[in-house]
Amino acid sequence: DALQGATEPLVRRRLLNNFSLLTKFWGSKRNHFAIVCILAPFLPMAKTRGFTEHLMIFIKRSNLIFFFTLTILLFLIFARATITLATDKPTFNVVQISAEEFPPFTTTNLKHYGLMSHIVTEAFLLEDIKVEYIFLPPARSFYVAEHGQVDGTLPWAKRSGRELIFFYSDPILDVGWESFFFKKDSKINWNPKVRDYNNLKGLTIGAILSYDYGDDFQKAEKNKVFDVIRLPLLSQLFQMLLHGRIDMLISKELVAEYTLQTEFTRKQAAQIDFLPENIAPPSYDYLLFSKKKSTAKYYLKALNTGLRKLRASGEYDRFIEDYKKGKYLKTAPLEE
Repeated sequence: DALQGATEPLVRRRLLNNFSLLTKFWGSKRNHFAIVCILAPFLPMAKTRGFTEHLMIFIKRSNLIFFFTLTILLFLIFARATITLATDKPTFNVVQISAEEFPPFTTTNLKHYGLMSHIVTEAFLLEDIKVEYIFLPPARSFYVAEHGQVDGTLPWAKRSGRELIFFYSDPILDVGWESFFFKKDSKINWNPKVRDYNNLKGLTIGAILSYDYGDDFQKAEKNKVFDVIRLPLLSQLFQMLLHGRIDMLISKELVAEYTLQTEFTRKQAAQIDFLPENIAPPSYDYLLFSKKKSTAKYYLKALNTGLRKLRASGEYDRFIEDYKKGKYLKTAPLEE
């Protein structure tokens, strides 16, 4: 309408040129709307002949309208950018988190992408933030977060040097220390407070290939206090335990429960009991936020706030109990 109201050809050409320059500056026609919004207060005057004549004279003498419009647009964008930088709040509240297949904590094989993923998702939702998980091999999952290609990565323990490139969240979940699993009719003499490995002398213990179970266990294994059979899969060790080929096996409690839930019947699982290897303080895993992302502190604060709310409501403990009851399984337990 503004172009139609400018009856003089020169006026039309000048306005078109100015719109064209602004369009090239922004690289998109959608920004015409912003320009029209700025010029809108002047449009009613364009209906009068006097305004048109004066406008023609003004445009003949200078291109001030173009520069005035451009200045206002730049000011508005600069102001918006300044506000964004000041708050570090993203336009869309979707946080991207890389994760590895580490059942039952983070995995595509359980509901909610595993127990730890569920806790993180619900904590963020309490702060109106949605989570997008990207599952990758462990090294790649760490790399993309380290280089700011995602917002954060899960799950990781505290290690020296990581604080230089990441912000640690509050503890997400106690992944636990190792426990000894054995058949309920076995007579196992183990006190987690004393931790005397000589009490296990002569037993055969199952363990995972290449896994380090701590200095005391490794030393006892090296000194042949007991025999150790190492296999690649925990399910293989449980099969050997049920068939009496080993006396016990060592594993984290939640990891062992995942194997029993997904690969054994309830009757078989009911034959198994366990004792903790030690009574050490909790062993937590954390969500790491990349310091390369400007939104890192925003998401860190949101997650920690959500975690506190989740614990206070009792939902946090309920998730753990639901997992132990098999409620995270995607399919029904194995038949007897």
